[in-house]
Amino acid sequence: MAFGLSSRVSALACCLALAACSGVPGGGGTPSGSGQSFTERMSSSVFGAPATGAAPRETESLECPIIDVRQGASTYTVYAAGEQNSTTVRYQGTIGETARECGFLGPNVSMKVGIQGRVLIGPAGSPGRVDVPIRIAIVKEGPSPVTVWTKAYRVPVDVTGIHTVFEHIESGIEFPRPPGGDIENYVVYAGYDPAVPGTKAAPVRKQRRARTAQ
Repeated sequence: MAFGLSSRVSALACCLALAACSGVPGGGGTPSGSGQSFTERMSSSVFGAPATGAAPRETESLECPIIDVRQGASTYTVYAAGEQNSTTVRYQGTIGETARECGFLGPNVSMKVGIQGRVLIGPAGSPGRVDVPIRIAIVKEGPSPVTVWTKAYRVPVDVTGIHTVFEHIESGIEFPRPPGGDIENYVVYAGYDPAVPGTKAAPVRKQRRARTAQ
């Protein structure tokens, strides 16, 4: 048992180190096993017409806002009850890659944002379902930042092995078209948000004791 615990702690640390080196800002990333990057797969198989059914107008160039992950929003940790340390981690979520597309839709900018993450099983965890808290926000940066659009999600992930990859796509983002070159000041922030309600891992079910006859 001691060997198994040590191995899982080492595997968790290794996976987190790899995740920290991922090129998250701006989208893209390393190719998947199919030879396509996350961005390419999203564009070819997921990103199509907007949810409204009308295709964005592409007659004008549009600088699509970059995607960034704020400090502290790249990981999400669920601990077992009691002391919080590396041996009591049940699940650890990380952000791997991001992708986005945008275009003009009438007077608005229409965006689609995709997030690819991974949930790792920690030393105190086991296979099961975890609802991870994700938030996407579009902010106009400046002396007084303004949140233009934001939405929170509870993404269900069925963790079946030492780590499980998940993807979340938001295709219904619309906001008023910024005047002039103001779009350059817009940033898409994507990542974990523990403040999203109802995102705790399901508790381990204990077997009921058989009732004795009275």
